[in-house]
Amino acid sequence: MKDEEALPHTSVVVCSYQPGEDAVPSLQALLGERSGNEEPEVVLVVHRPGSPFSRFLREVEDRTNLKVVEDPGTGLSRARNIGIRESTGGIVAFLDDTATPDAGWLDAIETAFDTQACEAVGGEILPVWD
Repeated sequence: MKDEEALPHTSVVVCSYQPGEDAVPSLQALLGERSGNEEPEVVLVVHRPGSPFSRFLREVEDRTNLKVVEDPGTGLSRARNIGIRESTGGIVAFLDDTATPDAGWLDAIETAFDTQACEAVGGEILPVWD
């Protein structure tokens, strides 16, 4: 068992059935996010990676806070459960593969858990249409 202090405070699970280029901005934003003084753990659960997305994964394969897990089945619930099992953080956050979080997103989630008696946190989602 890992030392509790060594675990990332938050793990972000991103599930994607067949990610393409539209998933890249979301992951770039997450990989640039800070959680306090550390980077969050990002668990990407993928069913079928597309070739543009595979190129992105090769570019970030040396990131120690990114874990890519293949899901041989289908379904969002299944993928999220896989992501939870693979996560090591004390908080598990979910983000759609095409959603781009605002800066400070993780700090807001962690602050809510640290200061409120809550078991779940949600937030505003604003669609961006072409």
